[in-house]
Amino acid sequence: MTLGLSATMSPSDSSGFLLSCGTDQRVRYWDLSDSTQSYVLIPNQDDATNQVTRIYSEKLVDGTRVVQESTSKPRAASPPAIGLEEINPAHRDIINNIIAVKGSQPFVVTSSMDGIIKVWK
Repeated sequence: MTLGLSATMSPSDSSGFLLSCGTDQRVRYWDLSDSTQSYVLIPNQDDATNQVTRIYSEKLVDGTRVVQESTSKPRAASPPAIGLEEINPAHRDIINNIIAVKGSQPFVVTSSMDGIIKVWK
């Protein structure tokens, strides 16, 4: 459950997306024209071992379009390779700020409660 939330709109009005982040340490891409194309853009540190299928659907609630994320049961994780350790680039604390930057190469900047700032291509 996401208790806190920060979000940013697409840098240009023609893209039609929203990026959100919060206490679950994930960044989500929300497609405003087709909610089924929404997805977790940056997973949290547990997503590598807890792989779940995320499905996005929408419905009208009192005249307001609501997009909901639901998950299925985790798939059985394959055992880690012996001697290899994966580097997980995820934030390790609540992501409290996010911005999408449009330039010669677009990128996303996030920051978390532990003071870490990350730039994502």
